[in-house]
Amino acid sequence: MQNENVRAWLSSLPQTNAHAHLITGAGCSEGALAAAALLLCRKPEEGQACRMCQACHWFAARTHPDFLHIGTHDGEKTIKIRSIRQMRDEVALAPRLGRKVIWIEEAQRMSEEAQNALLRTLEEPPPNVVFLLSGQEDGLLPTVRSRCAIFRMGTGKIADSELQSEAERLLGLLFSGNVQELANQYNEKKAVLSRIFGLQAELLRDAVAFALDAPLLRESSRNFTAKLSSGHNISMLNAGIVRLLEAQKRLTQNANIGLTIDFVLIGLEGFFCNA
Repeated sequence: MQNENVRAWLSSLPQTNAHAHLITGAGCSEGALAAAALLLCRKPEEGQACRMCQACHWFAARTHPDFLHIGTHDGEKTIKIRSIRQMRDEVALAPRLGRKVIWIEEAQRMSEEAQNALLRTLEEPPPNVVFLLSGQEDGLLPTVRSRCAIFRMGTGKIADSELQSEAERLLGLLFSGNVQELANQYNEKKAVLSRIFGLQAELLRDAVAFALDAPLLRESSRNFTAKLSSGHNISMLNAGIVRLLEAQKRLTQNANIGLTIDFVLIGLEGFFCNA
């Protein structure tokens, strides 16, 4: 039985602009299947698939022409790059019906090669395709995570949503060159600061998307990203994304927080003149 937060998340899926979702926590596979069924259903009702239409019958039988499930096969422990290459060939074709849904189960089992191949598709997503990744966040590259809207089944909350306003505030501190509060507040909280750097990279990515009139990952931050977009050029924003994701990676590798913040500041120096 779905709890209220899961139902609310499912109800929002058909309207969201995100083309990729990462579902984590207990029951993440079931959550991904429920999401896939809903997205493929022709007559969804209150955030659930109707289970009566032809599309639902196809999905139940795992014969839906626009559904692709990727996972480990034949005792293999990793998802190899060949599976992602085959998927890319599939998504290059137009959907038979309304949209394609790609489910990558236990996404953390993708090899680094496979994740980098997937990343190229997520960076330039084909139209009318939704990617559902389920599994553990920790096994995924920061660059892959940053391109997904994340939902944690265990908590019933959209992951990082409680940190979004904080990420915006701290990004403002970084752009102003005022990092003392950032260093003091997060001196012993590497994991939290790492997540915030990832969110900040998403905000910059959305600023680029706004400039290009493309869908946003975080529609709720449209006003903030519009300001970023108007004040900085795309090449500068992209450089900031790379710098923040590298900082996030360094923190996961137990880098010194102060040195990591300095690393970010050097990379964002051009922003200070435009803040």
